[in-house]
Amino acid sequence: MKYIIVFFIFASFFSCKEFKANQISIANYPNDKKIAVSFTFDDGCPSVFSTVVPLFDEYGYKATFFITPSQVKEKNWISWKALALKGYEIGNHSMSHRDLTELDSLGILEEVKRSKEMMEEKLKIPIFSFAPPHHKSNLKVDQVIFNYHAFSRAKEGFCKWYGWTSKTTQQIFSNDIEKAIKKRDWFVPAIHGVGDCWEPIDKELLVFALDYLKRNSDEIVVETLANIGKYKVEKGYTTLEVMDNPHGKFIKLITKQDSDFYNFPLTLVVNNYDFPKGFKIRNALGVQERGNDLLIKAIPGSVIEIAWSNESPL
Repeated sequence: MKYIIVFFIFASFFSCKEFKANQISIANYPNDKKIAVSFTFDDGCPSVFSTVVPLFDEYGYKATFFITPSQVKEKNWISWKALALKGYEIGNHSMSHRDLTELDSLGILEEVKRSKEMMEEKLKIPIFSFAPPHHKSNLKVDQVIFNYHAFSRAKEGFCKWYGWTSKTTQQIFSNDIEKAIKKRDWFVPAIHGVGDCWEPIDKELLVFALDYLKRNSDEIVVETLANIGKYKVEKGYTTLEVMDNPHGKFIKLITKQDSDFYNFPLTLVVNNYDFPKGFKIRNALGVQERGNDLLIKAIPGSVIEIAWSNESPL
């Protein structure tokens, strides 16, 4: 299956708007947060299980782990599958961690396609994301990657990724995350191990970062690379059709994307909502009041009803 990715620049990040009552739009990030953060960890280091997952479970967050299947021992596949079942993303990091830009077409295919097939056979889950070894890619490599994966961390314009090493400090993180908030960036740390593997970060840095994100959870959402990637594509390909009737409103999320794959909930924002008392919302995955605004979670392709009469046709 070939995947097509379109990257979008959200001009509304940098403009001031006066919203009219009941104006409906799709939020730039889930839950209408200012920015998204996706932690990614490469190489399947032992600290994934000893340190990273226990910490993320404690904070209620999920991360993406890019693994090299030829380096996974047979007995360890069950542990990776267990993480996937808990909501963590397992991504492809090539078959043998070679520099893909130095390989011919057959070599690239072996590293990208065969590794994905092996991972899906062992884990029994679809693999969506790819991270080129050494963060190195080019047009020829990208063409193969996107023939078999939806997302590549290294693709320019996809996200704002930061290589964290043993030299990354708490102050560097603080400076970078503040810049990301100002620019409304998608902030993606690329990490190897925590206390192990190549250029490991220390546990204190990870705890510091998670503490910061938890304290600022009102403006930051933490999700896997695939989920935010899906959200970005869904937002770009979904249009809203709002239909009024005497009993309420219908909001149709029109999309040409494959809803079996692009199924991460979008957040609809109803600004300064002013509906009759006792209104009900149907077919939504979740509804949240935030000041004068209403946040509605919905899947692309669905129809949301906002009803203020029991005589509604739905």
